[in-house]
Amino acid sequence: MHPPISAHKHPDCYEIMQELEKCHKSGFFNYFLGKCNNLKKDVVQCLSKERLKQQRAKPKKKKEKRQNAEISKEDQ
Repeated sequence: MHPPISAHKHPDCYEIMQELEKCHKSGFFNYFLGKCNNLKKDVVQCLSKERLKQQRAKPKKKKEKRQNAEISKEDQ
């Protein structure tokens, strides 16, 4: 199951998520017979890549935040 569609939370995957939503809404048989499975796999892969990208960026952000905190302590 994928998270709710929101452009600001998932900018890289928004278009694929919209396509999947359209596929699901296009008819019950498409959904039931697995015609949307390829799109769903694409969404899952995209969300995984996005999550990894965010995880890799976190240590950099934390380091910058710590440095800024140390600088502000020194200024006091």
